[in-house]
This record gives sequence, C-alpha cells and structure tokens, in this order.
Amino acid sequence: MKMKMLPWLEFDIQVEILKRLPVKSLIQFRSVCKEWKSLIDSSPFIADHNNVGQEHLMIRYEVEDKTGSEVKYVCFVDDYDSFPENKFAPDIPPIFRLFRPFNTTIHSPCGLLCLEGLLREPDNSETHMVVLWNPSIRKSIAIVVPKNKNASIETILGFKKTGEPVVKIEFESLDDVDSALIAVYEPHLDHIKDLGICRGAAFFAMCSYNESLLLLDHDDDGRIVRAVEN
Repeated sequence: MKMKMLPWLEFDIQVEILKRLPVKSLIQFRSVCKEWKSLIDSSPFIADHNNVGQEHLMIRYEVEDKTGSEVKYVCFVDDYDSFPENKFAPDIPPIFRLFRPFNTTIHSPCGLLCLEGLLREPDNSETHMVVLWNPSIRKSIAIVVPKNKNASIETILGFKKTGEPVVKIEFESLDDVDSALIAVYEPHLDHIKDLGICRGAAFFAMCSYNESLLLLDHDDDGRIVRAVEN
C-alpha cells in the first residue's frame, strides 16, 4: 500500500510515526486521506498505539520552611493528552528521597532515569550511590560506587548495541591530573569491571559507541579520540 500524501516515505515508517502521536492529533489526521483513516480506525493500530512506550517527565524540587527543607519528586507522562491533567504518576523509588539534596545529578537517556547522589545512612555516614530506574515497568536498581578517597567521580549512562544499560564511572585522580581510573557497571552481570588507568588525558568526554568507550583527549598539538574496549 502506498500513501498518496507522502509517496517518498515508506508506509511502515509512516505507521511507526503515527503510533507515537497523541490521540487528538490522530483524530484530526483521519481526514488527511482514506489510507490514514483506514489505518487509524483499525483494531491492530489501536492496540499498537496503546502499547507504545510513553515518555515520562521527572521534576525534582525542594520545599523550605522554618524547620528545614525537603526534596520532593513528581513523575508523570509527558504527552499532549495527559500532561495538563497529570493523570499518571508512577511510584518514585524510596531511595531517591534519601539522597542528600545538594549532591544529586539526573540523566535520562532512552526512557531510563539515572540518579546519582550521596545516601545518608542512619549513623550519618554517606554512601555514594547510582540508581537506574525504568518508570514504565516501575523497576529500579541501586549501585554502590566503589570508594576512592583521592578522586572526583563522573557518571555517564550509555547503551550497548544489544540494549542492556551500562553505567560508566570515571575516577579522575585529584593527586595526579594526568591519569584516570575508568570502570563500567553492567546490570545484567551485577558487577563493576575495571577498565584500567588511562594516562596522559588532560580532558575527557565520554560516550557509548559500538560497544566501546570513546575518550576525547587532547595534547599540545590538538585533540585525539581514543577508544577503550569494554
């Protein structure tokens, strides 16, 4: 079947695009052409549209009063139909609320939330934690980051081609700015793997590509891109 409105775009691709549109837009697009109307009204399309993963928006805010401050989180579906009414709010993992509020970072790639911070223990000690949370299935895992007294830590969330999430943790030595210890956490193995020490790196930018860790380094003559197999 070919579409009259978009002859340059494969029909299968059009279907995938339409599946991700809000209901109000689909109702309007039924009048674009007979093919779209037939598709949108079909039972298989309606079922597929309902099963498409929804994007979630997470807001973190702090409430202050005379007795102190409290960090709160709100999570809801970020789409045209339900955003104003805030119809859906998945349960926030309890550990999120225990993080020390002024030392927390959040990353959100591909529908997963990665929250990093210091967890305050009952004895007032603190544990460096990273939490991966999937709001769609309401599941989360917590990772204890290994201690390194002489390091500042940068956490990056990447993905291998096979789809499993990977938390990449960079330990950048404060005593020796020219070296860094790099480690990778793989949830399906529940294990942190040491990638070794990278020397001669004055600046880092890290990402996941082709199941490798790319390091953007530079020296006096210019920038060098290095790949570290993980």
